[in-house]
Amino acid sequence: MSDPAEPQVREQKPRRKMGALVDPVLVNWRIERTSRAFFNEVAARSRMSVSEFVDSMATNMELTDQGIPPWVPELDRDGELPIDTA
Repeated sequence: MSDPAEPQVREQKPRRKMGALVDPVLVNWRIERTSRAFFNEVAARSRMSVSEFVDSMATNMELTDQGIPPWVPELDRDGELPIDTA
C-alpha cells in the first residue's frame, strides 16, 4: 500500500496538442475488446494517442484502384470497361 502523504503519479498518456484537429467528431462504434486493446498498445508504442493513430492510419492507408485496402477481396468488376495500358 502506498503512503497517503506521497502524491499519486498517473501515467502520462500521449495526447494531441490542443487545437490540432480542424473538424473533430466523436465516433461511437463497437469493436472487439481485443481489437481495441491492440490499437491502444500499438498507439502507445508509437507514442501517439489512439485517435491520432487512427487518423494517421486513415491518412496513410494504401488503397487499390477500387478505393479499398489491398487486403480486402477485390470487388466485382462486372460492367466495367477494360482500360488498355499502352
